[in-house]
Amino acid sequence: MRNPKPSLSLPGFLTDGEMGRTIAARDWSRSPLGPLDYWPESLRSALSLLLPSNEPMALAWGPHFTLLYNDSYRMLCGDGHARTLGHDFRRCHPPGWPGIGPAFRRAARGEASSIENQRLFFDHNGYPEECFFTFSFSPVPGADGSVAGVLVQVLSQTAKLLAVRRCSALRALASRNGEAHSVEAALSLAALTLAPFDLDLPFLLLYRAHEGGNRLVAHAGFTEDHAGHTVPPQVAEDADWPFENAVRTGTPFEVLVGDRLGAVPVGPYPEAPQRAFILPITPPGYTGPAAFAVAGVSPRLTLNEAYLAFYELLSVALTAFLAYTEDRAAGEARAKAQLQAYWEHFRQMAAAVQKSEELFRGLADQVPVVVFMTAPDNATYWNKFWLEFTGLSAVESHAKGWRVAAHPDDVAGAIAAYNNAVACHASVTHELRLRRHDGVYRWFQFTVAPRYSADGSLSGYSGIAVDVTERRDAASLLESLVRDRTAELRRSNEDLQQFAHVTSHDLKEPTRKIKTFAGMLDDDPETRLSERGRICLAKIRSATDRMFMMINGVLSYSSIKESEPDREAVPLEALLSAIREDLEVAIADKRARIISHALPVLLGSPVLLYQLFFNLLNNALKFAREDGTPVIELSSQPDALPGWTRIEVRDNGIGFDQHYAEHIFETFTRLHSKDHYEGTGLGLALCRKIVQRHGGHISAQGAAGQGAVFVLVLPTSPGPLSPGGGT
Repeated sequence: MRNPKPSLSLPGFLTDGEMGRTIAARDWSRSPLGPLDYWPESLRSALSLLLPSNEPMALAWGPHFTLLYNDSYRMLCGDGHARTLGHDFRRCHPPGWPGIGPAFRRAARGEASSIENQRLFFDHNGYPEECFFTFSFSPVPGADGSVAGVLVQVLSQTAKLLAVRRCSALRALASRNGEAHSVEAALSLAALTLAPFDLDLPFLLLYRAHEGGNRLVAHAGFTEDHAGHTVPPQVAEDADWPFENAVRTGTPFEVLVGDRLGAVPVGPYPEAPQRAFILPITPPGYTGPAAFAVAGVSPRLTLNEAYLAFYELLSVALTAFLAYTEDRAAGEARAKAQLQAYWEHFRQMAAAVQKSEELFRGLADQVPVVVFMTAPDNATYWNKFWLEFTGLSAVESHAKGWRVAAHPDDVAGAIAAYNNAVACHASVTHELRLRRHDGVYRWFQFTVAPRYSADGSLSGYSGIAVDVTERRDAASLLESLVRDRTAELRRSNEDLQQFAHVTSHDLKEPTRKIKTFAGMLDDDPETRLSERGRICLAKIRSATDRMFMMINGVLSYSSIKESEPDREAVPLEALLSAIREDLEVAIADKRARIISHALPVLLGSPVLLYQLFFNLLNNALKFAREDGTPVIELSSQPDALPGWTRIEVRDNGIGFDQHYAEHIFETFTRLHSKDHYEGTGLGLALCRKIVQRHGGHISAQGAAGQGAVFVLVLPTSPGPLSPGGGT
């Protein structure tokens, strides 16, 4: 498929982009703007600045605010483009009009205005995609100085605001480290904490891993069904998730939800999530996962690199969450066992000497923890550790009690915990800060039990307190590591964008000069070179061509941005015919056969889909065996998910070992020397990126010397299959 050449007869202010040609080809005589030849100079000047811009820009002109816009703005219109161009900006129902309408009207009166971070849903990828934009409205003066139109500039804020929202989810989870005392309780707490973030996590299933089978422990994102039930029914517990695949990869594993959750309402949107990631959770010390998380993918967000990084960080955060729970549980178990040992020792010794109070106090003074007893209104006993830690005397401690050393901010919480223990007739564990004799506060974990007299009235409290400052410091360090990792991923994304910029401006020009001057030297009749010199010059030109191929490959790989082109029906058979024509020389040179069977009509970007299948066929020709006729066969069948198709591209080339099946999609990956097979190592990486841009999936199967099969899952258009079949 070739891009059409611009018409040489276009007016000068309409020569830029597809929208310039579209505006020029339209009959405006019956519109409020009148015939194109009579458009005022102020309108022509505004369009000549607007159309070449890479940023979405539009112009609402005249008293009827007739809408004109550039190629980038057209992408925001999606399927509504035909109902938008040339119509009144106020009446063609732009997304989010109730929010941006007042700002537009102020600009129409001559006052520049803007609306920041407006949340909108655009249906330009075949589904309503959640986006955030900042709209700026500027009045455009006419020839008489009055407001002739309004310039609309749109700046995408989607990536920034989604990153902030996802960091908030991770931060909320990290802030509750240590609150749970078992793996099951930690999973329930994690589901409760992440439930409010359903715009990025439409549903979450948390399973406890067991040898006999994984058991569903907690969930989030399930709304009420018709029967009024809010818990996921038996279908969620019986869902056949491929946990073993996630264990093998050790990373978030993408799966199609399909019918695994039945018809249960899931997530904040009417559309059910179609994809999910299985996250293995393996804390330190485990030989296998302690739990699994199945995290849904929003049906209204693009699954791009930033969204994938969020699931990786979520896996890290959940692993740390369970690791901290395990550490705390183990620490509390040791402290409890130690306390029980102390109390058992006290009981036995006291029984031996008829519960001698002096012996009890002597033993309590030997342990390196706080031991105390109180009456309802005052303290009756503090052991030696308390006195040495606080620097208080026994008289001061008995008179003023524990509050004299407690941090003022922690007193109310401790009193509430003690009152609750009395109300429940149970012991309580809580944490508060105690001031050391040198003025430094340290965290202590108190385990306090109320005591009752024979008539059931409260006679006081007894308890023990253990220093847990180092444990809390470790929790703060863990949260800091998660935050630093998030910042590191953000910097990495910025570095990749800078790399593409440097490649475009700093590498391409000197390479072009090398190629130009080498060609001039080769074509100059006055230059006499030896045979060895001509061979060297030919190698220079060949190396320059490879450098150009590498630069263009990197630029192609980095040019697929977050905002995607319009999707439309693309007959795959017609696309294949165009590719056959462009590869005519290579096909004839290798006497290759390309066979197709009833190929479908895809839904997507014609340019990107052409590049996808061109790379796959060119790759098959490039890696053909030298001892046979290359045969490339394309076939398709409906996918299990409605609206999707499964396409196989099969060849009989040199193939590859199956353990390279994932590596071949990585950038700059080559399995063979460039002296034997040309290429940049970017073709298949670009293929995967294009497939992911369409929400699909690509995988490869192969064996050395026995060819390769590439399997693609792509969305289909509701049109009929093409008759297909060709060689």
